[in-house]
Amino acid sequence: DPQANQYAGIIAREVRRMEEMLGNILSFSKKQPVCLDQCNIVEALQEVIDLENEHCQKHDITISSDLPMSLPEIVGDYRQLRQVFHNLLVNARQAVAEQGEIAVRAKTGSIRGEAAVVVEVEDTGGGISPEVMRNIFNPFFSTFAKGTGLGLSISHRIVAYHHGEIEVINVEQGSRFVVTLPLQQPGAV
Repeated sequence: DPQANQYAGIIAREVRRMEEMLGNILSFSKKQPVCLDQCNIVEALQEVIDLENEHCQKHDITISSDLPMSLPEIVGDYRQLRQVFHNLLVNARQAVAEQGEIAVRAKTGSIRGEAAVVVEVEDTGGGISPEVMRNIFNPFFSTFAKGTGLGLSISHRIVAYHHGEIEVINVEQGSRFVVTLPLQQPGAV
């Protein structure tokens, strides 16, 4: 029955959304242990892009990437950093809504005088107002009707655990989130 299939699809999507929401609430409410190991940022970013690509295509959103294979690995928690990049990509997709572009870039850089990897997620979603910008990393603050307001707050916490920085700036057609992560964790030999 086509109508039953349609309803089953809606139920499956809503269950996935609820699982994501519960996962976000659990991640926010309890401190997650950081499991440090060699971490390939390019692989994590490519996984997230592959995960979001189909959803973006449905809304005529193009994802472009500049991910050099020569990018050095960092010491970090692969699973948690992948979650940060997924949150940023989902936010970019929601900001664009229809017919836009998302660019994902990674490069080497520095943080506090140490070698680092810099990841940028830029969208053409129109930018962020100053009021929203002030609150963007606060828990439970969301501009999206279906949002929990935890994604960016959790991302901020994870990046801080990795002794990195996350910032957002408005660009010509939208916004750019910049995550800077040190190659080595402070105190590590």
